[in-house]
Amino acid sequence: MMRHAVRTMTLRFDAGASWRDHAFGWGQLLYAGDGLGHVTTDDARWILPPAGALWMPPGQRHVLRCVSALTLHTLYFPAESAPLPPEARLLQISPLLRELLVRVASTSPRALASPREGRLLAVLVDELEAAPPRGLHLPLPPPGPARALAEAVLANPSVPLAERCAAVGASRRTLERHMLTGTGTTLGAWHRLARLQASLPLLERNETVEATARAVGYASGASFVAAFRACFGETPGRWR
Repeated sequence: MMRHAVRTMTLRFDAGASWRDHAFGWGQLLYAGDGLGHVTTDDARWILPPAGALWMPPGQRHVLRCVSALTLHTLYFPAESAPLPPEARLLQISPLLRELLVRVASTSPRALASPREGRLLAVLVDELEAAPPRGLHLPLPPPGPARALAEAVLANPSVPLAERCAAVGASRRTLERHMLTGTGTTLGAWHRLARLQASLPLLERNETVEATARAVGYASGASFVAAFRACFGETPGRWR
């Protein structure tokens, strides 16, 4: 029954385009065929990388911003038969799942109701349920001093953390406490992830590793590469 209700849509966005704050009663699977985007919810910011898929559960408000030109395939699942848990998550996409996503997203709802396409959709759902999460999301603290700091860092990640703390007007200890309480992450770890996340659009635009390192506040390309590999398990060159 579920396979007959799934809806699909494919849109092409220009760099800098955004999809305003919105939510649907259906679960959404956002798949970036190419390009790079940011998806922001009340409590997290997600990178949607090329060939990456982000699950938005029913009712989850979010904003999409296109860092580069982006081809976005979207699958909509009814709330009563959503294939994934009720929290947003970025998924690691296998080659099989990638091909299934593109195929199903380009198929009309009428065709999806056929037995053959329905079997493909059933395999896709099985693969989605087995797909492990991918750690490209940045938790955001609730409104307060830590949120003000977070927004300032996201606006310009090159400014040293000590300067950001002073500008917010709260002590480092206070900000540490608020960040840990609000996100479950220490201030230092959050700041490191924010800078590394900010590096991805630059690498996508084919900036050099050295230039990218400087732009996000690293003193050297070597220290940036080491931090990038420790966080993402791959080198920055993989994103260029």
